[in-house]
Parts: sequence; C-alpha cells; structure tokens
Amino acid sequence: MLVMLSVAGLTSCGLDTFYVLKAPISNHNPAATLSNDDPTKNYIDFSTFENQNLTSDFKFMGTAIYYKIYGSKSTLSSDITAVENINTDTNYGASIDLIKSKGYKELRNSNALDEGMLIPATGVNKRVKIRLTDYNLKSDLNPSSDTVPCVLIDNSDTGTKPKRAETKNGQNLAFNFGRSDSDINSPKPESGNNDFDGSTPSDNIYYVNMYAVALGHDVTYKFYYSNLLHLGTIKINSSSENNW
Repeated sequence: MLVMLSVAGLTSCGLDTFYVLKAPISNHNPAATLSNDDPTKNYIDFSTFENQNLTSDFKFMGTAIYYKIYGSKSTLSSDITAVENINTDTNYGASIDLIKSKGYKELRNSNALDEGMLIPATGVNKRVKIRLTDYNLKSDLNPSSDTVPCVLIDNSDTGTKPKRAETKNGQNLAFNFGRSDSDINSPKPESGNNDFDGSTPSDNIYYVNMYAVALGHDVTYKFYYSNLLHLGTIKINSSSENNW
C-alpha cells in the first residue's frame, strides 16, 4: 500500500521525498448506475490532469483505466461504497490497492494484447471519451461503422477499440456481450473470467464499473498513484442486438 501525505521536495536534512499526484477530472459520469435508461449517455468522458507540479526526478507516466464486470447489483453497490470510503486525500494509494484486490483489471485496447490502455503523459491535459459497445443506438446498426466502440482523445479517433483483459483464441474479448452469432470474441462473461464477479444476471444485464488513476514513479521506480476518479458504470444488455 502506498500512502503519500507529504509534498515533493523534502530532500534536505535527510528527509525522504514524497510525491502526491492529482486525479483525473470527470466531464461526464453515467452515475445513475442502476437506472440509467438513456443509451446516448452510455459512455465515459474525463480529462487527464497533466499539469502536475513535480520535480525532474519524477516520471509522470500518464493515466490508466480500470474496470470490472458485475452481474450482481448488490456486489456492485457494495464495492463502490467501499472504494468511496477510502478514496481520500489522506489515504493515497489505498483505493488502487483495494480495486486490484477486488479483481479490477486495466482496460485493454485492440492493439495491445497484454498491455493496459495507458493514456501517456505529454504535459498537456487531454479529454478522453470511450464507448465500450458497438451498437448503443438503433441508428448505429451498421457493421461497417468504425466509430463505436471507440477511444477518442480530444475528439480524434485513436484507431483503437476498448477490449477486456480476458482473452480467447489469442485475442482480447470485446464488450458486445451476447452477440456471439456475429462476433465470436464477444461472449457473455462467464464464471472464472478474470474481470467478472461471477454472478450471471437473471435479466441478462451486466454492469461495467470503471475508474481512472494517474500514476508515475521516482528514480528508484517506486510507483505512486493519485486518488481514483470514478468514471461511472456502463450498462450492457446481453439479450439485445444493440446491447441496450
């Protein structure tokens, strides 16, 4: 567990140096976790916080995105509350440890099988918008469309698509749950999947809960993390072609 309560620069008189990272900033949060009925809002949208006042001996790496798939509403609500209770300015690093212990995984992208979707630091704040599923609206029922799912940075398509940490046939699985007749890499989450709570929902609706965190390391490669930003919860209906 990393606990960082002091500011950078305390290197004289033998004092250790500690670094405090600032969390990303939310632009849109699908916060109506269990009652969101507007598919147009079924995306995450946040800005990285890259104007970090850090010394030259610290490497600010960027912003990572963590997610977990839930079939149980009660488990989801309980986990969100547990994270909120320790995600404070006096407890840096504890919340990232907690979500990892609960099975949260780094979001993958279509170009990196074994690497998380890190939004690399460039020194300039970036706006990041992500949709997880192909067909959020009936008007999107176009197999040739390459705009959803998408990862947009400053409104420009990165050319990558969000993927799960779970793999099959040598590929990261997609979030188009239940559309296996048209996409063999989009099965419903199954018990034993490394990113799923294991509870198959009776109503075929899954929830993908997501967080963002800034991270970096000092010259000794000791890693530091910001508080978590709750990005919201994406609702996915596995019994519908448009996943809604």
